[in-house]
This record gives sequence, structure tokens and C-alpha cells, in this order.
Amino acid sequence: MTHNFSLVGKDGAAQIILGKSPTQIEQHAAGELSRYIGLITGTKPKVAHAGEEIGSDAVVIGRPQTNELLAEFVGEGLIHVSEDFPGLDGFLIKTIERDEKRFLVLSGSADRSTLYAVYDFLERFCRIGFFWDHEYVPKESELAFGDIDIAQKPYFEFRQNLQACVIGYSAMHWSKEEWQREIDWMAKHKYNALHLCLGGKVARYETFKSLDIKDDEPSQTDKAHAEMAKHNSEYAKSLGMDVVTPQVFCGAATPAMKERYPNARYFDMQWFNYDPQPYIHPDDPLFKKVLIEWLKQYDNLYKTTGYYNVDPYAESEPPGEPEERAAIKAAFGKAVSEAVRTVNPNGKWVMSGWGFVERDFWPIEHIKAMLDAIPDDILILNDLTSNYTTSAGITRIYEETDYYFGKVWGWAIFHCFGGNTHLHGDVHALLENAHRIAKEPKAKNCKAFYMTPEIVRHNSFYFDLANKLGWNPTSIADIKSYSADYAERRYGRKSANIMTECLEELVNTVYSWYDMNDFHGPIYQLSPTLIDRPWWEKRAEFVPSLGRALKIALSVADEQHGNKCYERDLVDIAKEYAGCYVTKLILEMKSAALEKDEQRFESTADRVIKGLTAIEETVSLLPEYYISKEIEDATKPPYSLDAKDAAVSIKTRYTILIDFEHYDTLLDYARRDMYELLKFYYKPRVEWMISYLRGCIKTCREPVEQELHDGCIPIAKQFIYESPILEAPKSSAADVAGHVKNALEQARIMP
Repeated sequence: MTHNFSLVGKDGAAQIILGKSPTQIEQHAAGELSRYIGLITGTKPKVAHAGEEIGSDAVVIGRPQTNELLAEFVGEGLIHVSEDFPGLDGFLIKTIERDEKRFLVLSGSADRSTLYAVYDFLERFCRIGFFWDHEYVPKESELAFGDIDIAQKPYFEFRQNLQACVIGYSAMHWSKEEWQREIDWMAKHKYNALHLCLGGKVARYETFKSLDIKDDEPSQTDKAHAEMAKHNSEYAKSLGMDVVTPQVFCGAATPAMKERYPNARYFDMQWFNYDPQPYIHPDDPLFKKVLIEWLKQYDNLYKTTGYYNVDPYAESEPPGEPEERAAIKAAFGKAVSEAVRTVNPNGKWVMSGWGFVERDFWPIEHIKAMLDAIPDDILILNDLTSNYTTSAGITRIYEETDYYFGKVWGWAIFHCFGGNTHLHGDVHALLENAHRIAKEPKAKNCKAFYMTPEIVRHNSFYFDLANKLGWNPTSIADIKSYSADYAERRYGRKSANIMTECLEELVNTVYSWYDMNDFHGPIYQLSPTLIDRPWWEKRAEFVPSLGRALKIALSVADEQHGNKCYERDLVDIAKEYAGCYVTKLILEMKSAALEKDEQRFESTADRVIKGLTAIEETVSLLPEYYISKEIEDATKPPYSLDAKDAAVSIKTRYTILIDFEHYDTLLDYARRDMYELLKFYYKPRVEWMISYLRGCIKTCREPVEQELHDGCIPIAKQFIYESPILEAPKSSAADVAGHVKNALEQARIMP
């Protein structure tokens, strides 16, 4: 039994003791502990080293191999920590007494897991909230703790974050500081592998150059991404992480490649309605030759750590009869395995199973044909359907394939496409899926966890839960207890109980159903249509509960003043409530138009525009909801783009995604509630719909879907090419809660 350990008291702060020759990670861990304790209390603990004079209380950081004091503790039987215990990336948090002095031990089985111990201590005992959007740091004058004895190790050995689409939809112009923030967030949530995402174009250019294949010179953005990739790889490795290459060559050929190697064996595949593209047959020697060189370039350019991301054919299908297609996929598995082992005998092939989602392209027998051609000890296959919910009528592929026929696979959190940033995600299914994997004996080879949304830094409630389950899938017993813990970490003890009630309203609505499909977002984010979707009616049903959540959140506005987490959540709840309200109004307005009820139509149309204006004013309160912030980032080094060119490119992505030639293919795929989108694109499209339907009522003619659709094209062009570049605020508004309340009251939709 120890007495209270005083980290910060009336007499100052306890020392932090490192070994005489600490590792870089241990020094970083000590610095982080001192920094955060300073933020909480205003007093930063000083860092000392073993052998120096120690006060009455001290924090000891490191491992027995690196900290002489910890080695003494182990030898005296005061603590038990080694490579085998807790094991893997496990860590120890323990208070002990020795010679009438009190110590807090923060140690790990691996170098990086000592850092995990520090972050876990800060979250679990100091109640700091490490969230994807912001952090919450409570304020205390003193910090003291009773007995602590925690030893944990991860359930999943390989814990990876990010995928390539994050670049397109979140991080295209992130600075080094933003990337460092992301990698730090990974360490705080105990991820041990970074998917590099960046640098593919430069790697391709160097690969083609070495093979005497002509290729376009990398653009300024491509070169900037290569620079970022080098920085990110080094920084991630400095925190003990492995680095997974970006997606590597999977056979796609270019005209210049066909010209240089005309005798190679090719076939064509087509993606959506774009022109067919040639692919090298995986049985052809050229396939492996290109792939090996590409893998070497990644290792050479970015110093990756032996994890290679190569995905099989996705969203398209090789030609031929079923047996021929299965043979191509089997050849793909064999060739990639041999290429990885040629470059690195201990290398691992990290595969995304996204392609398998298209069952017409990947029937079970084709998946098996490819997996049978891959050695068991090389593959980590991340199942992007493994968190699906059967209530949505979607099956999990690991169950259909008898748990991937014995291969090592990963539980993947594929929560959203490029525009699904509205509040959503079935937390009940998330918890159920985690428990199912942990308890099912057949899932014994599920050894990886993969956080793989297409867009990041939103829906903190959902992703924070996923992070907890990614360390230990049985660590959360139920959503109610998780909500209470989350509320305390995000809003502080004073507001936790009230905000738990707010979260319960969200759990009963937006966080209780599977709504990842393309049209499940707010109705106004999509091109106006006469066709109604059943889930829009469901969103309209959320209005009363979301209204209650908003009122609860507003009730603690005074005590939450200045809390960035609260401000973000208040804006998100308010716009979700208003968005569901506007969805309900638009459905009613369309009904009135089809019934030629002019009075009801005009009354409802007026309320629709006022509701959209309220959402516009609400998102204007936070800098993260401005496109102009990304445009500004794109003009800074290393990107250094012209502001107008950057604006056109970014606005294209948020609307038509690629080009007007393929306007309908992926229209509004990357939609979201950004201020400029609402002001210059979403609201003008709704205004066009109102004008069009008004004309149909007055002329007594039936509205035509194509006419409504075609009228939106000029609006998209005007937004992309002519809308102004605004100046984003540097910080949130002074009184976010007051502005939110005023915006909703002006729209007459305040609950």
C-alpha cells in the first residue's frame, strides 16, 4: 500500500527521471509528460537522470535496459516489466515506494510503448482528451494519485492509420506541422504503423526513368508530397512507428510503357465511364520487373520499413471468362509475393480488401484463388467490410471467406467516403463487431487494426471509440459507460454529466444507424432531384432528439467557454439539427410543388432558405469550415501554388471531383458543410430548384428531372471559376454559442 503520489503539489512538481543514456523516444516521452503537466497545472516537472539526487516523489520513465533506476526496481522485485511482460507493445503504469520515497513508473516492453504509457497516464488519470479535431486539457492546481498498477498489451499486433484517399479529401496541402500533429495523434492512440500515402508520383517517375520509360515530369505538388513523405517517414520512425509504402504499382500501364515494351502481355480494364486503361498481365515478366523497381524506389526515397501496400484490382475487372479472371488474380498474388520477397526477404505485403466489396468483380472463388497463391507469412489483408453491419444488408467478407482461409487479416474501420463528415456512424455495431472478433475462435488470425476513413478529423465520438477498441476490442463494455468517460475527457468533470445526456440523444439517432452510402448525408449537399430517398425521411425523424441535444449543449455554454472541443461539437450538433430540419422542409416543399399547392410551397421555400442561411452562419464560426484555409495553405511552401489555380482545383474536388466531361460520375462525392460551399454552391442550387418548381406551379406543368439537373451545371461552373476567395478566420468566433443560438432564432428553427 502506497501513500498518495504527488505529481504536482504545493511544494512544486515531482522530478522526471530518465536513464543516463535515454533513447530518443524516452526523451520525447519525458518532454511530453512535462509539457502536458505544465498545461494542466502551470508547473512543469523538471527532467533529471538516474544517479542524480531524487526528491520525495519522482516519475521514472524508460525500460530496465535504458534506465538504471528501473533495473534496480526490477532486481528488487518492485516491478515486473520486460520484452515478454506485458509483451508486444505493452506498457506498465505503477506506483511504488522505496526508501520512503514514492515513484510513478511509466515503462514499456518496447521503446515506443514507453511513450504509450505516458499518453495513457495523461488520458486515464489526468483526464486529458486526445481527439482527432482538438485536445481538451483540464486545469488543476495540484495532481495527486493513489495506488496505480496497470499492465496492458494490445490485442492487435499491427495498428495502422490512414489511406491514400485522405490526401485527396483531407490532406492535399497539409504543412509539415499538420502532418506532425497527425503522427503525434497516432502515437497518443498507440498506432504503430503509418500508411505513408504520399510520394507515389515521384516514385513512379524514378521507376520509369530507371526502366527507360518516358513519363511526365512530377508537378510542384507531386514534388511537395515527396518532400512531405520523407519528413513523415522520418518523424513516424522517430516515434517508433513502422512506415507502410503508398499504394504500389498493380499493373496499370501507360502508352509510353507499351511503346517501350511492345511485346509484353497486356489487357484492358475500365473504371466507371472513363476510357479503358491497359494493364500488364501479372504472368508477364514485365509486371514483376516494374513492381520490384517501384518497391526499391519507395525504400530508397522514403526509407520505409518493409511494409508494402499493393492492392489488387478494385472497382474494375480483368477481361475473359470466370476461369481466366480467376487465373489472372492468382497470378497477381504469386507475382506480388515474389516481388516483395525479392526486395525484402522479411517484407510484408499490406493489402486493402476494398476491391472485394464488388462481388461481381470478386466472387469468393476468385478471392480464394488469389489468396492460395500467397504464402501465409507475407500477407496482412485489411478487410474493409469487417465493420459493416448486417442490418444494412451488407455482409462481412471475412465471414464469407471462412476468415480469409487462414491468412492474417485486419479489422478495418471504413467509416466514411470522401464527403460523409456529417454526424454519423453506428456505435452499437462498432462495439458489437469488436466483441465478435475478440470472442470468435475462428478470428484468431485477425492480428491487425486499420483506421481507414477517406476523410479525417470529424465525428470524434465515433473515432475515439474505434481507437479504444483498436487497442483492446473488449475494453469497452457498453456505450453508456463509454459516453460518460468520453464526456469527462472532452468537456471536463463539471460538464460531464450534462453532456453525457447530450451524447445519449446523439447515440439514439445519428450514432445508431449505418448511413455510409452515397446519399445518406443532408439533402441540400446533393444536386436537387425529384426522386426521394427513404433515408431522408429517417433524417427528418431525428429533428426532435437533435433539438434536445442542442438545448442540452447550450445549457453549459458559459462553463465551456474557450473549449475548442465543445465549440466544434456545438457547431456540428447545430448544423446537423438544422440540416435534418431543412431536409424535412425540402421534402415538404417538393411535395407541395408536385401537388401544385402554391401557398404551402412558398411558405416552406422561405423557411428552407432561412434554414440554409442558419447553417451557413453556423459553420462560419470555425476556421476548419473554410475552403479558403486550404487555398491559403496551397500557396505556401512547399506547394507554392497560384491562389487562383489552387482555388479552381480545390473547388473542383468538392463539387464535380474530376472534370465536367464526366460531370455526373462522381458529382458531390466530396461534399461537406464548408462555408463557401453553402454560400456559393449548395444554397444557389436549392434556390434554383425553388425557382424552377415555382415556374412549374405557375405554368401548370410537371417538373422534369433532367431540366432540374441541367440547371445546376452553370452553378457548379460559377462556383469553381468565379466565386471569390474569402479570408478564413484565424480562430473561432468569440461567442460561438451565442452566434449559434442567434442564427437558429433568425431562421425560426431554434428548438
